[in-house]
Amino acid sequence: MELVLTGGEAPRWDAERVADGRGGVRACAEAVRRVMDEGEAEWVLFWDGSLGAVPEDLIRELIQRSGDVWHGGLDMGLKGRPELFDFVTPCWMLHGDPEEGIEASSWRVSLRCCLIRRELLRVAGGLDEGFVSMEAAGLDLGYRCLCAGAMMRFVPGLSGSKRLPHVSIPLQDEARLVAKARGRKWLGYALARAAMTGYCGVVEAFRAYMRAKDVPGVVLGGWEGIARGRGRVGTGRDAALAQALEEDGEESVVLSQGRGGIAAGGGEKVTVLVPTVDRYPYLKTLMGQLARQTVRPHEVIVVDQTERERRHRDWQEAAAGLPLRVIEMDEAGQCSSRNAGLQASTGDWVLFLDDDDEVALDLIERFLKSARETGAEVVCGVADEAGGGELPAWFQFRRVSDVFPTNAGMVRRDVFVRSGLFDLAYNRGARADGDLGTRMFRSGAKAVLDPSLRVFHHHAPRGGLRRHKARVATYAASRQSLWVRQLPEATELYLKMRFYSPRQVRESLVMSVLGTFSVRGPWWKRLAKAGIGLAVLPWTIRELRKQLAKAREMLEKYPKIEGLRESCSNPTGEV
Repeated sequence: MELVLTGGEAPRWDAERVADGRGGVRACAEAVRRVMDEGEAEWVLFWDGSLGAVPEDLIRELIQRSGDVWHGGLDMGLKGRPELFDFVTPCWMLHGDPEEGIEASSWRVSLRCCLIRRELLRVAGGLDEGFVSMEAAGLDLGYRCLCAGAMMRFVPGLSGSKRLPHVSIPLQDEARLVAKARGRKWLGYALARAAMTGYCGVVEAFRAYMRAKDVPGVVLGGWEGIARGRGRVGTGRDAALAQALEEDGEESVVLSQGRGGIAAGGGEKVTVLVPTVDRYPYLKTLMGQLARQTVRPHEVIVVDQTERERRHRDWQEAAAGLPLRVIEMDEAGQCSSRNAGLQASTGDWVLFLDDDDEVALDLIERFLKSARETGAEVVCGVADEAGGGELPAWFQFRRVSDVFPTNAGMVRRDVFVRSGLFDLAYNRGARADGDLGTRMFRSGAKAVLDPSLRVFHHHAPRGGLRRHKARVATYAASRQSLWVRQLPEATELYLKMRFYSPRQVRESLVMSVLGTFSVRGPWWKRLAKAGIGLAVLPWTIRELRKQLAKAREMLEKYPKIEGLRESCSNPTGEV
């Protein structure tokens, strides 16, 4: 291991090399260059000698665990930093922080105490000498590592007993961070909003913009491929889902124990949980694919909320051979149904799927493989949708996840003990998955998004949230149509008000209003959308106020979050 000294006196530490990075960002960047060019050790430790002795036992433990970056940034005053991000990514899951003392995924790296793979430093490009403060240089390094696909964790106690109050970062450094993360357009927007709200002065904002406007953006991806080449993770199987679904099941997969599949490796039991509402043709297809999985599910729990007079069981023929459990509920609700399934589950993992999903025949096997490779407690896949277009670049490589999809996500059972189950506030509204994902993240669960884990989501024309008139307008539709406007529903505002600061909630509302003026297409279409948006602006503001009032009422009644009980063999309503 090599040590980069960023402050104080060199500690006693059996390092292969000590590079002196004291004296500011440029001195530290030069020390990092020497380590990258001349060093041979796998790990590099950034350390400020004023923190005292290096916690050697903890460092050795972290090296043996699955991960790429371990740091003490949140104990070093970096919670909520940089604040200028509040104006461009106000309610981003990874812009939040866990409660004090919880180990959690975090990109807020401090150069005072950070353990990082040397090769990752090279992939990320070392330190950016354009920053004034060491705090901003560390945040930038952390963000670039996150964007490269590195697995990053904040470790309480890594800095010893030292805790620092919130540090102040120069506006020009904050502007540089925003420019690298979001580009020139969003930099201008962020600084304009910052000046309008009194966060900074107009002249100060203009100077910061001029200094940062030409800074190149962060390059996404890059680390995972190199890490695989060095043997850190397996290669996985990335065959197209469509091809797997088109092939005949008995010929497209090899089962070591016949049609029933094989037991999960290492004794890992996977419960598959599928809520359904009046979508039996889709459900039948999904059951057939689950029945032919290369790794046999421990149990498949279907929570049927179809109205009694329309309810039938013909679809169960496709589930022949599956350890199927059916729970019938007379009152439909996306949260109450999933909670009932979770309370009945007995597996080590719970794989969430929608009833209108189609899956490859090795999906469970690959979910477990991804969990083993990354040490994740939450593994998130990706849903392909008809007419959905290409996935954004952010979803093209494996990384720390900032989403939790309930139609393609697998969670270790004990995570629910820490986070609780689904909040009943969302029983008939949008963002139940975002709420649970946020609570899992803030409780310290290690969540990974793996884009090789694909399902095909049909978006069935009936059932699901459509039954409750939720998610009528989507973001994609609002950016394609002159007439569709996407505004946050009361449940979405409830989520934001529960987990984010008043400024972050306010800025997200401003962005929602501005989004009603936006559309993709030729200039005349964009001009027409802007005109329509201006004409209906009073209605937009009135609707937002209405949803805000509902969200405030919800905050008085909720959250209602169950804890995970011991599993029972015959829950109420099971057939």
